[in-house]
Amino acid sequence: MQTPPPPPWTLSLEGLVWLHRAVPEAARFHQPGLRFDRGIPVTVGGFARYVDSPVGAYSEVWGSPTLVVRRRSVSLAVPFMAVDSAASLRGGRANWALPKVPAAFGPDRWAASGDGWSLVARVLSAGPRIPLLATGHLLQAREDGALLRSRCIARGAGRPARVLVDGEPPAWLAPGRHLGLVVDRATLVVRAPG
Repeated sequence: MQTPPPPPWTLSLEGLVWLHRAVPEAARFHQPGLRFDRGIPVTVGGFARYVDSPVGAYSEVWGSPTLVVRRRSVSLAVPFMAVDSAASLRGGRANWALPKVPAAFGPDRWAASGDGWSLVARVLSAGPRIPLLATGHLLQAREDGALLRSRCIARGAGRPARVLVDGEPPAWLAPGRHLGLVVDRATLVVRAPG
């Protein structure tokens, strides 16, 4: 079994991201042991199709129940992430404490299913293409209680969109119409935890 490469990882992708107001109990769905000062009641979900990565091409679906604030820094915290690549699963768990699980993707462009859940997203409308430049942090909790904080940088192009989310997603990832972003192409760099 091949050992996944250490970070940083540079990935080329296309994707779809959406957000909505967090449901009242959303913060309790974060990883056990994740310590933060407060939550911001915004839920973020997304699909990505990585056309190039350190472990090859693969698909991914993920979600963050709320944004989290720790020591005045806002981060994404991701307790739900599913992929169709065993190497990505191992790399995500080992390098960033991402609790990746296996999933099946397709035949629809943005559709996935796994053990006890399914998720389908459809773009209802999309605006003009705009340049994308985003930086942020990922905050994850290892099983031993250590917190891992990693910087992420994305550059590319996308389009603001209205997104319809359906299926049987995790309880905190609400179906319905949401604001989103179609990522036509992007390069994402995920650095080692610091």
